[in-house]
Amino acid sequence: MNGSLLLGRAFAAGLTMALALSVLWTVPAYAGSPSLHDIVIDNFTSGSGTWSACGNSTFDYYQSPSIIGGARELEMRDAGSCYFGPFPAQMSINAAQGTASWFGNNTYAPEQVFAYGTEIGTYGPSWSPSPNQGKGVPLNLSLNLSDDIVVNMVGVNNPYLAIRLRDGNGSTFSVGTAHLAVGTNLFPLSSFQGLTAADAGNIDGISFEGSANTASGDVASLFAIRPGDTTPPVAVPSQTPAANEYGWNNTNVTVNWNWSDSGSGVDLNDCTQTSTSSGQGVGITLTASCSDNAGNVGTASYKVNVDETPPVVGYTGNAGSYSVAQSVAISCSATDALSGVASDTCANIAGPAWSFGLGNHIFSATAIDKAGNVGSGSTSFTVTVDYASLCALTEEFTSNNGVANSLCVKLDAASSAVSRGKSKVAANDLKAFDNEVAAQAGKALTFDQSKLLTTFAAAL
Repeated sequence: MNGSLLLGRAFAAGLTMALALSVLWTVPAYAGSPSLHDIVIDNFTSGSGTWSACGNSTFDYYQSPSIIGGARELEMRDAGSCYFGPFPAQMSINAAQGTASWFGNNTYAPEQVFAYGTEIGTYGPSWSPSPNQGKGVPLNLSLNLSDDIVVNMVGVNNPYLAIRLRDGNGSTFSVGTAHLAVGTNLFPLSSFQGLTAADAGNIDGISFEGSANTASGDVASLFAIRPGDTTPPVAVPSQTPAANEYGWNNTNVTVNWNWSDSGSGVDLNDCTQTSTSSGQGVGITLTASCSDNAGNVGTASYKVNVDETPPVVGYTGNAGSYSVAQSVAISCSATDALSGVASDTCANIAGPAWSFGLGNHIFSATAIDKAGNVGSGSTSFTVTVDYASLCALTEEFTSNNGVANSLCVKLDAASSAVSRGKSKVAANDLKAFDNEVAAQAGKALTFDQSKLLTTFAAAL
């Protein structure tokens, strides 16, 4: 679909400049296109020349058979004197470079700057006031509020630009900026005051108005419409520190969200960059959001597993003190209520008490949970001997009842002597016990059993 593109807007004190160019509503291949999906309004690659005027003069660029650029035609209306001193305002097209520049020579106060403007735009025939009224063709564009007006600037000296839209009902909507920058400048249709989705769906005209009060001027290389960015930013979260082989951490985790947006780009001022977990648990969920420059909001979530509590190593079944004739049966276990136990050195403690030897015995173990926390535990018990327990052990060691009875008689006698305070008598009885034990070594007793009984008797 074709429309007419014009430069022109009434200047303060009667100065007006207008420009109309033809428009391509399909996708052309042209150098410097920021997007293959752009609708090109003008890339200034056809026609050339420089125009200047003052008073009520206007510049008109009418529709022509050539699609982009069109035949540019200067039309002088009501030409008069320059009311504000040394001017004129000028516009220059450099087709070889694909640029348009506008500049002027206003020597008056800065507050007059916006009175001296060069409008570059596409007007429908009923857009009034318009010097090309009746000569252009309505654009009949169906746009979306998510679409952007694209302005590529090659040079910026007086960074002011106003863009005006006209819908099919004759209503106009404007947006202005004093922050043009070299490169691509985007003007979302959603930023045009009062523009509704219905209005955007029926656009007949577009104009661009830049100030022209400096000799060096501003230089544009493209005016276009870019289909809007309706896709929200996307996160590719990563965590620090990384989870271990079991998928667990034992400290708070920081998530870097790593937002990206292939359309309008992320709005760094409205994006959660990092989040840090707090506490412990399975599947702790961190959430974040990020807006792009088109106002789309992306959300993301990330789950982490955090266990900060070491596993528990415990012992059960410990009597604390055992005689040589008793048995020890202590169980060791490692537990972890959150991530679970990955490994442990737990071992049960079991056996006849005499096998541990007399005195205190300490056992310990460690455990590592799946988050890497290390826990430990210990237990201890004492093995003792007295006359009765040594007799019981003797009876356990030998199956010869006569030998066992003879040895126990001697132990009973020693115990009785001790209770009467007869230590020498007790010593003689124990000596007799040792002698008989030695005599039975290799017979009713093994040599090891004989040695153990003698050792325990010495402790009485």
